Amino acid sequence: GNTTWLKANSPFCIVDNATITSGAVLTIEPGVVLSFSAGRSLTVASGGTLMAVGTATQLITFTSNSNTPNPGDWNGIIFAAG
Repeated sequence: GNTTWLKANSPFCIVDNATITSGAVLTIEPGVVLSFSAGRSLTVASGGTLMAVGTATQLITFTSNSNTPNPGDWNGIIFAAG
């Protein structure tokens, strides 16, 4: 179903691969931080929607949850073709 990740509940730690399924909407509020475990990703399935619009003063941050983050720690956001 539809879900909103609120700044008040941030940060969100993604420890398993996550998928936004067809017909579902994930809305991420400005100011939210998402940290991903090594090798994990967020997939937006065909027909799924990711709404993530930050502001100049409240960015949405997608990062590694490693104590020493490095490029490639997590697999990114994948938009599946329909």
